[in-house]
Amino acid sequence: LRWDSLFIYQHRQTPSYFKNAFLPVHHYENDTERGTRHLSLIGIPPFTIFNHYQTPGATGGYLFPFHWHGYEKETGKREFGLAGIKYLSLYKHQKSRYSVANYLFPFYGYKKDDLENRFSAIGFPPIGPFPAAAIYEHHIARNHMTNRFFPLYWVNRNKQPDTFNLNILLAYNHTTSEEQLSDF
Repeated sequence: LRWDSLFIYQHRQTPSYFKNAFLPVHHYENDTERGTRHLSLIGIPPFTIFNHYQTPGATGGYLFPFHWHGYEKETGKREFGLAGIKYLSLYKHQKSRYSVANYLFPFYGYKKDDLENRFSAIGFPPIGPFPAAAIYEHHIARNHMTNRFFPLYWVNRNKQPDTFNLNILLAYNHTTSEEQLSDF
């Protein structure tokens, strides 16, 4: 935090840099040397109602709490969300060269990439490698498959090691492993 950022009105201009701010109404910076641009309205950055930024590698912004978006040039990743902030919104769409993910909380979550395909319904979408906290989940990876409709059934199949688990109504559990198969 710089001491000059506490002033209500700020203006600075050089041949490659321009800044104009009348806080908390607007804040605008343009740095042609670095190729960056930033505009914020209603608030004090980064806590503003409207924000838009542009750098050589990324573009993004938001209109809090209705909409947010972002794009990264290097990875080709595009993100879009409604009703919330980046990591906590009711709807999110994310797409890159190798993956796609969508969720509409609490109705469904979907993620597909080179390593896995996941779908969940009625609950929290899958986050990272953890199972979805949802009533239904279907997850397929290279050596693994899980299908669950809580509390009716849960099926889990691993290829390495070769195991199969089945649980019905939280009362019946059946497990088959490589060792049990080789005993026959």
